[in-house]
Amino acid sequence: MHFKTPEECRAYVEAELDRVVRSRPPWQARTSPQSPDGPADALSWTITPAPEKRWPASWYELEARLGAAEFLLWFGNHQVGAEQLSWIVHPAIHVAFKDLWPRSDVLAIRFSLGDVLQEVIGSLESPRQYLMRFEMNTFSLT
Repeated sequence: MHFKTPEECRAYVEAELDRVVRSRPPWQARTSPQSPDGPADALSWTITPAPEKRWPASWYELEARLGAAEFLLWFGNHQVGAEQLSWIVHPAIHVAFKDLWPRSDVLAIRFSLGDVLQEVIGSLESPRQYLMRFEMNTFSLT
């Protein structure tokens, strides 16, 4: 997959978010403000279940890094300790644009960004969601 402009990438991601995330209540997806620490060409979205209290128990941050030609999907959650609330962001899944469908080679793997999001979100919807969650470093398209 190749994006010629940031607008083309944004439209692709928005369509995948509509198809996979926003179509399954209580999940929500919204555009995130640009991080001052991230690359200038990054686009970002926050994916959360509807908050049960003041904040969601876990969330995903999806970044499209156009210069690196990849999507990054960060998983975050919080833990409450004896004295404070701790926010934790786990390592990211890297999904190269070139690994997504459509690809130019005949033997292409037919995965879209939505397929990756479906797998990740599905792992949090399991009955044991607080004991088992998607392990970020075990997923690879290739």
